[in-house]
Amino acid sequence: CEELLDLLKCPLSKEHFVNPVILKKTGMTFENAYIEDLLEFGESASLYTDSHTYLITKDDFISNYVVKNIVEFINSNSICSDYKTDSIIRGFRKAPQIIASSLCDNFLKLFKCPKSLKIFKNPYISTKSGYTYEFDESNKLVTNRGTEPDLKTEDKSYNVTSDDFKPNLKLK
Repeated sequence: CEELLDLLKCPLSKEHFVNPVILKKTGMTFENAYIEDLLEFGESASLYTDSHTYLITKDDFISNYVVKNIVEFINSNSICSDYKTDSIIRGFRKAPQIIASSLCDNFLKLFKCPKSLKIFKNPYISTKSGYTYEFDESNKLVTNRGTEPDLKTEDKSYNVTSDDFKPNLKLK
């Protein structure tokens, strides 16, 4: 449970995610509200992490759909009674019994590559769409077609190169 709790917290604000976004340059995930606060007074801002400083703009971020879907699943299935407070810990202590029920299959689907349908081992996120794929599948998108289909609407696709995929560090 502790690892899952860490997955669901912004590394800088230490708050639980509501709207997680990924920094395209690195694959690191942050809470969007925290990033918006940084950018409140200008077009760009400095983002300080443990090891680096990044000059950021709003365009440097895209939604991290896998983490967002995990948060929404937890909220919608009442796995924790109040996601934004410390009661999340009490909720997650109950989670093994809840997840072990019929929710288990649905919960595990959140950790599967949408192309291979296998559990992530080496997840990479597209900086064009915000979708996460297993590394081998992201390579296939680049080498076979050079395009990534939009997983929500079939009539849209993105031109992609290997530089457009970064490790989804929250899932590693």
